[in-house]
Amino acid sequence: VPVAAPTAAVPVAAPTTAVPVAASVGVASAAVGDFAVKIRGLPWNATAEDIANFFVGAVSVSAASVLLMRNQQGEAYVRVKDAGEVQQALTKNRQYLEGSKRYVELFQSSGAEMAGAAVRIGQGGGGAEGSVVRLRGLPWSATEPDVRAFFAEGGVEVPLDRDGSGGPVVALPLNRMGKPSGEAFVVFATPSEAERACGRDKARMADRWIDVFRASKGEMQAAMGLSIPGHPGASAGSGAAAEAEAAALAAFSDPLEQEGMPSSVLRLRGLPFHAVASDLVALFSPEVPVLEHLIFLSKDQIGRPNGEAFVLLQQGQVQEALKKDKQEVKGRWVDLFMSSPVELYNRLGVGAASALTLGDAKSKTAVKVKGLPFSCTVKDLRAFFQGSKVCPCCLLPPPPPPQSNPTSTQQMPDD
Repeated sequence: VPVAAPTAAVPVAAPTTAVPVAASVGVASAAVGDFAVKIRGLPWNATAEDIANFFVGAVSVSAASVLLMRNQQGEAYVRVKDAGEVQQALTKNRQYLEGSKRYVELFQSSGAEMAGAAVRIGQGGGGAEGSVVRLRGLPWSATEPDVRAFFAEGGVEVPLDRDGSGGPVVALPLNRMGKPSGEAFVVFATPSEAERACGRDKARMADRWIDVFRASKGEMQAAMGLSIPGHPGASAGSGAAAEAEAAALAAFSDPLEQEGMPSSVLRLRGLPFHAVASDLVALFSPEVPVLEHLIFLSKDQIGRPNGEAFVLLQQGQVQEALKKDKQEVKGRWVDLFMSSPVELYNRLGVGAASALTLGDAKSKTAVKVKGLPFSCTVKDLRAFFQGSKVCPCCLLPPPPPPQSNPTSTQQMPDD
């Protein structure tokens, strides 16, 4: 957003009546055309009062109109009265908070976007979602009791019982190599307790200082999806965590062990970033016929291709496929290795292979939609695709994190 020329300082208007954040960012109120400004790059210890003081001289902002996301990007939203105040607020773009050595970026936003952000952190009517915090920078030897003691030192109590979804209260995900990731997720009883827990940010555990910030249930589940119960790399817990793991192990059914499913996994490394599934079909043809829906292109943590892929094959196809090692795909030679279902799940999650068990797994009648507003509904998607035949089973996940992308299923490939 172009930055308007700074205006002359004007006297600060008298503070308006404080409106609770949860109410001020409700979806219903957003529908009438509320205005907001998005902030990015805030220091970890910034408060709503700091942000209100930041705008002095440009626009009158109360602390109650500030929504702090407490995420890695240092984001926040500020509600303002009208479009004029949005432009006045934007004059503070790339300026510094008092006492900070980093400038903040400002962007024009809306009440709807702010409402969606509030829902994601549990301040817009979905309290459970805002009860999760994430810790980063833990010692490799950290255990669940260490995490509980870390918060107890700050007077914050971690619940003993499992949260309402049946998962563990304290989760210590492993990395792709099956080793401690240095991160943890903790589910608190209420969003207010989670906010108090964020006050432990930059406190020390052993000889390391720890990042503590808000997270979502989706982030926690995605991180824990890297640890498959019963396979190498799954963490062993104790108490409630051990019970949760035992239940998950009993319920876990390897999709690739089902009758008729390809059971051998081949890993490719060094692919060009713009490679697609059809390029790998061409690589193995004609000796090894590979179906596109049995090819999984891996991505990094922010959704970009990382040059790796996994291919599911029947046992008898493996040796012939390995003869393609060091051959080229779009000008780059690629490495081929034998892999395993465990490595596939650790990289992509069990859901990747589980989808193959569905009757329409081979269907090419789905499209992916990216960049949707957070307030998007199934009705909005149907209106967007007006003129195409969208199946009645069109699905939209519950409020996803920004990286998630809903899918819409069409009736015919031409649609």
